[in-house]
Amino acid sequence: MKRLFKQVHDIIKSLSAGSQYAARRYILIEKRFQMIKDPVSNADIRVPNDAKEREEEKRFEAMGITVLRYDPDDNHTHLDEILQRLCINAGTYTSQPVKIGYGEDLPE
Repeated sequence: MKRLFKQVHDIIKSLSAGSQYAARRYILIEKRFQMIKDPVSNADIRVPNDAKEREEEKRFEAMGITVLRYDPDDNHTHLDEILQRLCINAGTYTSQPVKIGYGEDLPE
């Protein structure tokens, strides 16, 4: 996977060489957690794995990719916020709500 990202990075870099308008790149990754034993209750506790996140962020940063994280147990409620931030950064954000429907409810 790292080799594939490196190849894509090299291609994008060569295409945007000399361009001051190269597109910013982002990757959306879930937050990393690890299980530890609570010393008092001996129960498993899920805690953030900051070292794993820093390792991933460093790898993607080296390729010019900004990491955005979401909590996988949050039913993806923060994905909307992340997508809005991306749109704002890209200059394509609109305050008009996006209409989503299914079947006959689809907007025309």
